[in-house]
Amino acid sequence: MSRMYHTVIVPAMGLLPIIVSLIRLKYWNEQARILFLYLGLSFTFNIIAKLTAGSNNLPYLHLYTVLEFTIVCLFLKSFSKDRRHRLLFNALIAGFFALSLWYAFIKESLFVFNKIPRFLDSLIISVICLYYLMKDLGSTVSNLSRFQFLTLAGLLFYYSTSSALFGLSDMLIKVPKSVADLFWNIHASLNLLMYIFFAIAFYSLKNLQNGR
Repeated sequence: MSRMYHTVIVPAMGLLPIIVSLIRLKYWNEQARILFLYLGLSFTFNIIAKLTAGSNNLPYLHLYTVLEFTIVCLFLKSFSKDRRHRLLFNALIAGFFALSLWYAFIKESLFVFNKIPRFLDSLIISVICLYYLMKDLGSTVSNLSRFQFLTLAGLLFYYSTSSALFGLSDMLIKVPKSVADLFWNIHASLNLLMYIFFAIAFYSLKNLQNGR
């Protein structure tokens, strides 16, 4: 049951924000479209992972990691109009792509878990989300819409734990299965929390088309 929770139940819950987003389709803005793309990507690759279970499907994970980082960076890039920030995001996307190629074809292999890219992916996203949230909370006037705040919080909850898990992935292999399952279930629960935050965020687009 524990394994089913984090491998079947939680991934299936990715449908929740997708359904809510489609219900609120006419209120979408640029950020809503990018977030929907992220959710669609995640759900599609979860299906691929299930269909290829039992074989070495790690090449799909390498591809997913690059696409995931690119889409999330485009989403976070849309929060800033500062030209320097936008150039920084472009550099991050290009640099991460180069890193992923180096890891998959030079340092390791496409058929080995991409520990370093996954860790850096999660860490970078967490830091940027935290920056935007702290900047907003430190301001006397909130500059983030409800949609923006909820999506940033959801991403932060999920990717902060992901960075810790991917950083400790070698250690988790050595601990008892029950302990490893506990860590992955906590991680899955925060993934579920992210989906719930996203669903509420899309629902919040109901009242004002600008996402507030």
